Parts: sequence; C-alpha cells; structure tokens
Amino acid sequence: MAGMALDLAVALASLLAAWYLRVGPDWPTVRPLAFTSLPMIVVIQLGAVLLSRAYRHAPTVQILRRFITAALLGTTAATITVWLWYGRMALPWSVGAGTFVLFTMGGALWRSTVAVVRLSRARASAPSPPGMEPAGGHRSLLISANDLMQYRSLARHLVRRDLKLKYRGSALGFLWSLINPLVMVVVYSVAFTYMLGVARPGFAFRLLLGLLAWTFFAASAGMSTGTIVDSGGLLKSVYFPRAILPLSNVLFNLSQYLLTMAVFLPIMLVATKAMPAVPMLAFPLVLLLQTVFTLGVALMLSSATAIYRDVKHLTEIGLSMLFWLTPVVYELSQIHSRSIQTIVGLTPLTPFISAYQTIFIDQAWPSGSTFAIATVYAVTMLTAGATLFFSLEDRFAEQI
Repeated sequence: MAGMALDLAVALASLLAAWYLRVGPDWPTVRPLAFTSLPMIVVIQLGAVLLSRAYRHAPTVQILRRFITAALLGTTAATITVWLWYGRMALPWSVGAGTFVLFTMGGALWRSTVAVVRLSRARASAPSPPGMEPAGGHRSLLISANDLMQYRSLARHLVRRDLKLKYRGSALGFLWSLINPLVMVVVYSVAFTYMLGVARPGFAFRLLLGLLAWTFFAASAGMSTGTIVDSGGLLKSVYFPRAILPLSNVLFNLSQYLLTMAVFLPIMLVATKAMPAVPMLAFPLVLLLQTVFTLGVALMLSSATAIYRDVKHLTEIGLSMLFWLTPVVYELSQIHSRSIQTIVGLTPLTPFISAYQTIFIDQAWPSGSTFAIATVYAVTMLTAGATLFFSLEDRFAEQI
C-alpha cells in the first residue's frame, strides 16, 4: 500500500530528525538509544493511522482530520508505551512532541499533494457552468502562472486599494511607513538599554527584526479571516480566481514589511557600525519561504472562516499564544531547558525569525537544519492551505 509506505518513511524520518534536533552534536552518543525504541514507536503510529481509516476514500478535509487525530493519539500512545517499557530516557517528551509535529506535517503534505492533483484533474475535465468562465477558461485547481498573469491587474488593484485606505485622510500618507520604523528603533533602544538595563549589544535590533517579521505574518493571518467573508458582493457578481483575495492580502502586508525593512536595515547597520556581509544575500530566500508559508496560512484561514466563523476568534487566541512560543522578545539560546528549547525551535515562525537574526545580527549563514525546517513548513502549509481552499471554494457563495 503506497500510502502506508509513505507514512512509514515519514515516521522514520520524523523520529530521527526530532532526536537530532534535541541532542545536536551528541547524536552519535544517543543513536543506539534512539534506534532501540524506533520500531515500537513507528508501529504504534502507523497502527493508529490505519485504525483511523485515513487510507480509505473520503473527502480531503475528512482524511486530513482523521490523520491528524491519529498522529496525535498514536504518538501519545507510543510515547507512553516507550516510557513504560524502556523508561523516560528512551524518549524525552520533547522528542515525542517533535516527532508528532514532523510526522503530522509530512503526512499532511503528501496527502494534500495527492488531493490537489486529483482535484485539479477532476476540475480540468469537468464542464464549466455557463457564464462562469473567463475567456480562455479557468481549468486548473491551482492558480497557474497564466491565471496570475491574467488577473494580475486585479491583485495589483486590491493591494493599491488597501494601501490607499490605510493612509486615506492622513497628511503624511505613505511616509508613515517610513516614520514607523524610525520611532520603533528609538523607543526600543531607549526602553531596553536605559530602562530595562539590557547590556547585550544589538539586542534592540535583534528584537525588532523578529517583531517586524512576526507582524508581517500575524497581520496577514488576522486579515485573511475576513478576506472571503467580507467579499460576498464581489464573489457573487463577477468571476475571478478566489485565491486572489488571500493572495492580495499577503502581498499588501509584504509591501508594508518591505517598506519598513528598507528604512530599518540601513539604520541598524549604521547604529551597530556593521558592514554589509555576504550572508545577507540569503534574506530574499528566507523572505520567500516565509511568504509562501504565510500564503498557505492565509488560504487555510480564509476558507475555514467562510465555513466556520469561530475560526476568526480562534485565530486571535492562537496568534497570542504563538507569539510567546516564538523567540521574538527572547533568544532561543536563553531557554535553559533543552526540552523547551526543542519545542520552541519547532514552532512555525521560529526558523524564519532565527534566520533573519542570524543573517543580519550575527552576519552568518543560517544552519542547514533551519533552512530545511523552514522549507518543509513553507511547502507543507502552502499545499495544505491550497487543498483546503480549493476543496471548500464551491461553498463560499452559499456560506456568505
């Protein structure tokens, strides 16, 4: 069974990766211990997935729900079993939590990919309702490059509209995007240097790098919950790729982020007396990965909110919790517990924010594991978000 074989590979890779993230250079020492409990953990995880009927034919959303539930229960059961059989040293709780996160992401990724391909083929072969197709036909489930080119003027218009609405009626207009980072640099530098007595050089700039990246993500996620719900008249009156709405929302916040960084980075380099370094060339790549990840979240939240309005309120709570689980106001190295450090290191925004701080503050290349985790998160979230969005797309009009 191909599905079970894929889950087997994901389960093995997830457990070994979680161990490596937990122990780092000490991996050769704990490798025998990790391999001792590996068969038991993988068997229990796959057994839970099999019992959940996640391999049977069902709607995509239902399959993903079954798999995620089975991954949680299976990993929990496997962790408890290993503790009872071998002792807690055989599987630290942070390794179990990391295994669950990575196993869930990997399993959801290949299932979402398969669902996207199947739905895309089905939609491509299905006849289109009269009057609902633009010239040339929108045949693909995913927004193809041709569709983006065809509707780029709409996306550009929506971004410009949001920018104009934000600064409408203000005397300085777009200059506020430049003034804001200037004020933030001054306020945070004074607060942490003179009021809180933080003596570490560059701490305020490290904090601002994380805060600006977090704001880009949080603003996009928060605004995405209303992109479909608040556009009922537009959706019912004209045809266009519905994913343009969350996409334009992300592009709007991206433009805000880039404007702010264009002012903030020169100030930071001058204030810290640092010269531009070669690792800074990695910034576009990290930003691309974060944008892809954010787009996946926006697609997921916008479609889910159209069906379940409670998602908007859950998003507000979730963002508040996620902020403190992300190393923005503190550094990952400041966490004394290795277990907590592993968990925080696996939270969604951590690899992106850590990469920015490494590039600009430490002027070093982010580690390979940071790039790997960021890439996995970006690809998985975009695929899962697109799968959910296009699975629910036909229900938007009737729900709003």
